[in-house]
Amino acid sequence: MLPAVADVLTDAASVLGGDATLKILYVKLAEAQACWGNGNNEWRPAEAALFCIRAIASYVSVVEAEVMPKIMSSFLEFPHQPQLLQTVCLTIGAYSKWLNTASDALPLLSSVMKILMQGMGTSEDSAAAAAIAFRHICDDCRRKLSGYFDDLFSIYQRAVIGEGSFKVSAEDSLHLVEALSMVITELPPDLAKQALEKLCLPVVTPLQEVINQGPEVLEKKLARELTVHIDRLAYIFRSGRNPFPLSFLFA
Repeated sequence: MLPAVADVLTDAASVLGGDATLKILYVKLAEAQACWGNGNNEWRPAEAALFCIRAIASYVSVVEAEVMPKIMSSFLEFPHQPQLLQTVCLTIGAYSKWLNTASDALPLLSSVMKILMQGMGTSEDSAAAAAIAFRHICDDCRRKLSGYFDDLFSIYQRAVIGEGSFKVSAEDSLHLVEALSMVITELPPDLAKQALEKLCLPVVTPLQEVINQGPEVLEKKLARELTVHIDRLAYIFRSGRNPFPLSFLFA
């Protein structure tokens, strides 16, 4: 059912134009939000509207400045419902290119990062959606985010090490590994070397600890306990488009 709805919406957007279709869909989202002010916490109409808005993301202009700023700035006011939060996170990720060109990109990026952190700590499904959105944003907005590597690293560390209340699975954590690897490519060489070492440390340390315990302990470990760290290390190498910082790590 949902794929069929998405197909109809993309057909409409291709005829009417993405920006015009977005304005129509925003009316339904605004109506759903207005109901919350009257004490009605029903989240499904808003979730349905957001699904539609996400479906036409590739048709919406990256310079659209009438509706998208209102949508992005309203997400923090949404009810904390897991399925709704999952769709919010997926919508944020779908509009990562728009976020990169927005006139007030940095305040919006700060706002959506808070939402993605909520997603990572709410449910496994919302955490998976938030991890994907995090990767899209770090890919398309890497230059703007390069000055905030330490803040991004704190999110990465919580997800990879499993600190706090984050519910990001080992598989979904690869999105965060890839995300920070992309941001590092925008750093100057000296800072890139430091950032890369910092990124690798939570990945290499568990492997080193197991090796130091000797072959008997190593043989008793499940393969997945080791390959998850190896996969993360592979993603760091694969995602670093500029090989120059990577060469520093082994100099």
